[in-house]
Amino acid sequence: MDSFFALFFRFSFGLLCHALLLPLITPCRFGRRACRWAWLGVSALGSLLAVPLILLVDSVGVLFVLEAAFTLALYCAAYMFLSEGSRMRSLFMFSVYGTYFMFLLAFASCLSQVFFNGSHYATAAIRTLFMALYGLSLRFSPLVRRLRATSQLSVGWRSPAVFSCSSCLTVYAAALIFSILQLDPGIRLGITGVLAALITSAYAVSGRMILLLSREQAAREAETQRKLMERQLAAEREYVAQAKAHRHDMRHHTALIQAYLDRGDTGGAREYLSQWQAGRRRPGPLL
Repeated sequence: MDSFFALFFRFSFGLLCHALLLPLITPCRFGRRACRWAWLGVSALGSLLAVPLILLVDSVGVLFVLEAAFTLALYCAAYMFLSEGSRMRSLFMFSVYGTYFMFLLAFASCLSQVFFNGSHYATAAIRTLFMALYGLSLRFSPLVRRLRATSQLSVGWRSPAVFSCSSCLTVYAAALIFSILQLDPGIRLGITGVLAALITSAYAVSGRMILLLSREQAAREAETQRKLMERQLAAEREYVAQAKAHRHDMRHHTALIQAYLDRGDTGGAREYLSQWQAGRRRPGPLL
């Protein structure tokens, strides 16, 4: 029973970390408050669904990998539903997040086995520290801030999304293999570090490409907006010119009718008005 509660605590802790971290990268279509409550609801649902998984799986190592895979699938579906913008963008953002989340879990597990003999509570404590640092990086990193600003980018996401999904699945598969083979924690730590360095360098290239595409799209949108404003300004100038011409014509017509009336020629004034209403002009003497 103690082992069950320890595993349940560890499982629920990971779900809660997701619920606290994911709002930092979710451009939620329903608003921030609804986003926070939705992630907390997903966390509670995941904790309930984890109970039969803990009871049915005997191997702790396999259980932790299944926990990560279950969490990945559950939160990926929720992220795709809650986030606005391109679905490929949502897939890219979540898979990058999931990749580094799994890296942190793997590092925490290795450090716990090396220094604390794999204690569940020591692992949870190390996870807490890593998740706090991860949350700070998601909250204050300039790169993450620039990537969050790409929610309106609608093209160019397919290749980065495919690569990030492949990288994420590779990390999860490596963690599963490590758990099955029961490799030495030091070897696991070294392989995980090398894999993290390689994937990070590739992600840096992908992020750079996405930021360049975002700037190009912003430049195109700015150019389109400039041309639209130029057309609007030209239309307004034409309207002003027509208004000035109309006001000049009105003054001319008024002066001409006044000249007819000053001479007492009401018949001429009526005739001029008739011609004016018919769209013809008949210049007459102003004397």
